[in-house]
Amino acid sequence: MLEVLSVDIGNTRTGFAVVRDGEVVDRWDMPTHDAGREIAIPDSMQASVKEVGICSVVPGATPLISAQIASRLNIEPWIIEAERVSWFVIHYDPLNSLGADRLCAVIAARERVPWPAVVIDCGTATTCSVIDVDGNFAGGVIAPGFDMLAGAIATGTARLPRPGDEMPIDVLATNTEDAVQGGVTRLFVSGVGGILERIKMELGGHVTVVLTGGRGQWLKRYLAADCRWEPDLVHLGVYEYARRIRAKA
Repeated sequence: MLEVLSVDIGNTRTGFAVVRDGEVVDRWDMPTHDAGREIAIPDSMQASVKEVGICSVVPGATPLISAQIASRLNIEPWIIEAERVSWFVIHYDPLNSLGADRLCAVIAARERVPWPAVVIDCGTATTCSVIDVDGNFAGGVIAPGFDMLAGAIATGTARLPRPGDEMPIDVLATNTEDAVQGGVTRLFVSGVGGILERIKMELGGHVTVVLTGGRGQWLKRYLAADCRWEPDLVHLGVYEYARRIRAKA
């Protein structure tokens, strides 16, 4: 039995998950800006966790969290690095510029869904990462997340409100609140849908669509494409990375 503590350091929040033999058995999170404070790690993990993997898109928080975990669990965490992935090809240049969260989501999706596939991670940013028919990482797209888009219209204008995330039934709105809300929700959903259609065209047909991230389940409600919702995809990718690197060490 292999039990891995997965740490997903995101721009807004840092998620923790205990993954046992490929299944998430516990999870919790904290604001990333609290990275310098003491991390709540249950004492029970000290005996069961064998490996720790850190997936980070916030370089400044990585050593703070890594040092705390190493001290508490007496385990030196693996820091997810694309350069250490040898079981499939990553088409990205330079390799170290590929976000660790995107990489981990792809690592997990390769194990769980048919190829070719598109992994859409709906977080602070919205990323689309493509797995080709051979199981290799073929590239992708990075765009603003829904909340970033919604915040921009409110902060960038004098009188327009920040919209909610419910899409109005009618396109034509007769008040400002519905006009903004309908415009932003449809712009976001249609934008993701348009990117997805272009990816399908470039890949030559059907693809498996996997949604993850904080806004993933919300997007699934509105996206016309048939998709799978995998909330723990990044944590599962951390587990698979740690398992494979451990086997080679």
